[in-house]
Amino acid sequence: LGLALVANVGGREFADSLAGDVQRILVSSTVRPIVRKKAALCLLRLFRKNKEILVPETWAQKMINLLDERDLGILNGVISLLTGIVAHDYRGYEACIPKVCALMQRLARNKDIPQDYLYYGLPSPWLQVKCMRVLQYFPTPEDPEYCRAETEVIHQILTGTDMVKNVNKNNALHAVLFEAVALATMLDLADKTLLTESVDILGTFIKMKEPNIVYLGLEHLTKMVGSDTLDAIKPYQEQVASKLHDADISIRKRAL
Repeated sequence: LGLALVANVGGREFADSLAGDVQRILVSSTVRPIVRKKAALCLLRLFRKNKEILVPETWAQKMINLLDERDLGILNGVISLLTGIVAHDYRGYEACIPKVCALMQRLARNKDIPQDYLYYGLPSPWLQVKCMRVLQYFPTPEDPEYCRAETEVIHQILTGTDMVKNVNKNNALHAVLFEAVALATMLDLADKTLLTESVDILGTFIKMKEPNIVYLGLEHLTKMVGSDTLDAIKPYQEQVASKLHDADISIRKRAL
């Protein structure tokens, strides 16, 4: 309750005075996981009030260590905190990239995932989306190890995800896939395999009957249009053109 009070009521003065105490709670292995998760979210709120409470020189290594946690509740809070930090300035936190990728691989392989974090059998899709979103704030890694870790997990998601009949599970799968496509689009790689795979995924979405998925497929396909993707997109030109006559006006506009 104290952390909730600090997060919701405190201003810059609270951030200056209490950030150190909240950090100590977050990094302490003796504190209950639910309290540490709340500490991560509280620290994010304080960071938004005062960006000087977390500087990479003193906090980056602690953030890297936190990403090694096994508890998914703590990791949910930590990834939210990392997203808030790198959205402001990613510099100094590049070493977090392989840790986030390792977490994504753990989730993608359904390894050591508690039953409470399975959504229709899918390992914590909201955390998978968060991981890919935080990676989009970083430029394409110059370190080949970091780059390979990122591309491997994206490839695994793009090629290893099968649609099912269950609507709720399908929605979660689509959320993960769309975020993977967005991340693949952000990367500046000489090898265009990920882009081609992303275009193929979006092409299958355009063919679906669910209007929301069709709309999102067209929206993401629009963002991918470029000189290096034209050949991959061209086979789907007829499908896009057919949507100009769709009954849904929003789909017709997006297709246009």
